[in-house]
Amino acid sequence: MYYVAVSKDGEAIGQYEGMGYAIERYEEGGPRFSLRTVKIGEPIEYRGTVLMSIAQETKDWIDQYGDDGESGWAMADKLEDKILDKSGAQKDLMRGLHGGYVKVIHEVEPLRPMV
Repeated sequence: MYYVAVSKDGEAIGQYEGMGYAIERYEEGGPRFSLRTVKIGEPIEYRGTVLMSIAQETKDWIDQYGDDGESGWAMADKLEDKILDKSGAQKDLMRGLHGGYVKVIHEVEPLRPMV
């Protein structure tokens, strides 16, 4: 399981629930914040946050592909491949690479008629 403390303010809990996270409730031998006493069955809360969890495999998938299946590291890698030529000798310390020329691809989207 992967755990995260989520702010109870605003819409954060709903956003995490939308990705598949669940609010953790205290159970004997289960996770909890240190030095925090709660009753069995109550949500695990601490300083304005609530503990939420998700299966590690699901979290890894979200990291790779995004919660919408179209973002995440896979998309970032595709974008990087468009701008970075990894065969060169120039250093690109921003990305931690010691070889690679930055290339620029000019892509023009067709104009859409204004409605």
